[in-house]
Amino acid sequence: MEKILIRPTAFKPVLPKPRGAPSLPNFLGPRATGLSGSQGSLTQLFGGPASSSSSSSSSSAADKPLALSGWASGCPSGTLSDSGRNSLSSLPTYSTGGAEPTTNSPGGHLPSHGPGRGVLPGPARGAPTGPSHSDSGRSSSSKSTGSLGGRVAGGLLGSGPRASPDSSCGDRSPPPPPPPPPSDEALLHCALEGQLRDREAELQQLRDNLDESETSICQVFGERPRHWPREREDCAAQAQQVTQRAQRAQQLLQLQVFQLQQEKRQLQDDFAQLLQEREQLERRCATFEREQRELGPRLEETKWEVCQKSGEISLLKQQLKESQAELVQKGSELVALRVALREARAALRVSEGRARGLQEAARARELELETCSQELQRHRQEAERLREKAGQLDTEMAGLREPPVPPTTADPFLLAESDEAKVQRAAAGAGGSLRAQVERLRVELQRERRRGEEQRDSFEGERLAWQAEKEQVIRYQKQLQHNYIQMYRRNRQLEQELQQLSLELEARELADLGLTEPAPCICLEEITATEI
Repeated sequence: MEKILIRPTAFKPVLPKPRGAPSLPNFLGPRATGLSGSQGSLTQLFGGPASSSSSSSSSSAADKPLALSGWASGCPSGTLSDSGRNSLSSLPTYSTGGAEPTTNSPGGHLPSHGPGRGVLPGPARGAPTGPSHSDSGRSSSSKSTGSLGGRVAGGLLGSGPRASPDSSCGDRSPPPPPPPPPSDEALLHCALEGQLRDREAELQQLRDNLDESETSICQVFGERPRHWPREREDCAAQAQQVTQRAQRAQQLLQLQVFQLQQEKRQLQDDFAQLLQEREQLERRCATFEREQRELGPRLEETKWEVCQKSGEISLLKQQLKESQAELVQKGSELVALRVALREARAALRVSEGRARGLQEAARARELELETCSQELQRHRQEAERLREKAGQLDTEMAGLREPPVPPTTADPFLLAESDEAKVQRAAAGAGGSLRAQVERLRVELQRERRRGEEQRDSFEGERLAWQAEKEQVIRYQKQLQHNYIQMYRRNRQLEQELQQLSLELEARELADLGLTEPAPCICLEEITATEI
């Protein structure tokens, strides 16, 4: 069975009563007796004292005992009496100048009343009103009662015009138009009577609404015991589910607590380890600071040494540049000397060719001279033979010319003198021609010898000059090579010193940074000088 929703009847909020406002019974006077039934019901709603003087209140209280029993156990029924009127008079009234907000009712909107506003229209009869719970019914009834008293007092004190007949409830007849006011008291009396009739109509409408609400509340309270077992079972099932959930949540929480404890232990271990590492780092930092303070002066000295070495390196670089310039110049000179040597060698080759030609010519002359000497020797031998032959011939001629000598004969030498002279003269003529030829050949031989000696002397002078130039070139090349080797060794030494300084600086930097020192590289180079 579905639960029946009850919509509470909302009324206007109750505003505080202004000070100095007249009470409702004193203000109404004898005309307030017509509100007995409504005041009795309001008294029952507010839990006021019971009174047995009103028959209408008792009948209404007898019709709805269930509703009143649901509201409060100490709320008896009664009729309107002086206490009822006092309870109505104790209701707060609205101020004459205050604005009242509209409230919702089960039958529609209830417009606010006050000065210059119309009568509160009630809901149409037979309009459907939704059921509501007991608490909402009680709160709506109390709110409706409070707002009713406020509206009654505000309407009595207001001076606005009356509402139109359309805004009033449909179960009452429209009031007749007021007669012309004879005086201020009559006008005020008529206005109060009209407002009182309007308030009575509103009270009747509110009574009907309360009856309907109480009926629905009684139905709800009557049906609630039938739903209690099911609700009890639902509550038990929900309680079991909640218990299971609580157990699972407790197990989960225990597991989480165990995990958190393990994490806490691990975090404590990590924290202790971090503390140890922090102490180690602090000790290392202190060591580094002490080493830094100790290495400060050494670093300054090293900086000064580096500046000095850099100056020396720049000077050595300048000297190296000068040496390279000199080397380039010497190289150009060496190239020029090589060109000159090549030219000298070419000239020497030409001179050697010429010397060889002259030597061959000298050999040829010597051969000719030997031939001539051999011919001269042969001619001398022939001349000797001819002399011997001439001597033999002379002796033979002398022997042939000698006659037998008588004692008285003449000297044969004198006879043969003319023949020997002839032969001598003939031999002298042949020998003179040979001597002249020999002399001529001797002169030519001496001339050729002198020319060969001159050529030999010139060849020897050229050879000595070439040898001197060769020795000078070789000596210059050796000196140049020696200078080059010295310069190379010096440059190599400077490079090694520079490399050593750079390695020392890197080693110091690495030592400052706490790193390992790299192994120095060893470069082996050798220059072998060869003689030319």
